[in-house]
Amino acid sequence: MLEKMTPSVLQRVIQSMFLILCLHTGWQFHRFVLWATGASEVFVPRPASVEAFLPIAALMGLRRLLQTGAWDMVHPAALTILLAALATALFLRKGFCGFACPVGLISGALNALGRSLSLSRVPGPWAARLLSIPKYLALGFFVYTVFIGMDLAAIEEFAAAPYNYVADARMLRFFQSPSRTTLTVLAAFLVLGTVLRSFWCRYLCPYGALLGLLSWASPTSVHRDPATCVQCGRCTRACPGCIRVQDMERVLSPECLGCMRCQEACPVAGCITMRAAGRAIPAWAAGAGSVGIMLGAWLLAMQAGLWDQRVPPAMLQRFYRMFLE
Repeated sequence: MLEKMTPSVLQRVIQSMFLILCLHTGWQFHRFVLWATGASEVFVPRPASVEAFLPIAALMGLRRLLQTGAWDMVHPAALTILLAALATALFLRKGFCGFACPVGLISGALNALGRSLSLSRVPGPWAARLLSIPKYLALGFFVYTVFIGMDLAAIEEFAAAPYNYVADARMLRFFQSPSRTTLTVLAAFLVLGTVLRSFWCRYLCPYGALLGLLSWASPTSVHRDPATCVQCGRCTRACPGCIRVQDMERVLSPECLGCMRCQEACPVAGCITMRAAGRAIPAWAAGAGSVGIMLGAWLLAMQAGLWDQRVPPAMLQRFYRMFLE
């Protein structure tokens, strides 16, 4: 079945599945917050997967895990999801960005809109490097703050603070009641995402920057056969990461998602392939592998008791009412 799907269709199917999961998680979490704040008497369990939207908490959990060997049980799912995302980057390029992250689906829709309106633009190499600076600066700031700027005692103190327990609800409230400034910034991102291909993912996302850097160590990469290439440029135009695939024999760019849209666009059979440790692998491998890694991480965490918070609902309710009412 996977062989019958084109890379673009497979990517949209997987992205849509994760988007539906995110929307369901958001709805369940909204209902949980209503109960926790006393707005509803119906108890709904807190969905642990909401912690996918707490990357800073996950980074702190990783620091604590590396230094003490202890798993963060305040936001255990956040750490699980971060480690799974890192695994996709190490084995399958930026598979998390290309298939699991719902922002990628929105970015793709904006790309399509921009092309249909003849507004889409791809900056030149030097302009792209300059535009990419903010995401690496943001990544450097977060890594420095968590791994250097804070000692272990500060990490432990923050993890145990009641505010940390309700960080997810504070994030929900931020999007439920956005300020005029927030709406203006979001509107600007949408416009820029229509004009500049993959604007957020390519130039601003620190999470993507981290995964892109790790992907350099991946044994998996896209290869182009110079002997059969006709230099039509279709691969470059199809790439959501704006990579000049037509100029490379092996694509090692940190922007490569492993989506294989370049192969789909190529008119020469066998010219563009995906390889892992020197061996050709199917075009669907990155997508299916990323889903497998995420699903496997969830199952392992569930089995090991490292997915759900070990916090009594009454205690959570007290914290939520303390900071949200």
